Amino acid sequence: MQTNEAEHKVEIIAGKTLEVACNQQRLGSQWQEKTVEGWGYSYYELGQVGPAMSMLMAYPDVSRKQAFVRVGGDPQLAGYNSKLPLVIYAPKDVEVRYRVWSAAIETSTTPRQ
Repeated sequence: MQTNEAEHKVEIIAGKTLEVACNQQRLGSQWQEKTVEGWGYSYYELGQVGPAMSMLMAYPDVSRKQAFVRVGGDPQLAGYNSKLPLVIYAPKDVEVRYRVWSAAIETSTTPRQ
């Protein structure tokens, strides 16, 4: 439990562990925030995940390795609430990860122009 939960967000990260070369890769899909009818609680649903998209740069070393490839697009941020579960629906072959973001304690002023 965090002291001021409004100052925290949860980033939901979906992806797959794939064999990749040195090119940057992303998977295609879209997050949707939905509401449980009659209750007003949010949940998150990830649509079908398409094939990996990659930059087609030629590199001399073409060795491949296992790496986590994220679903592309904007990060999905959810409000932090220690009293409610974070409900996520994703395809079976997708791994869901998360990280908690916290606001800085101090705020800064903007310069006047």
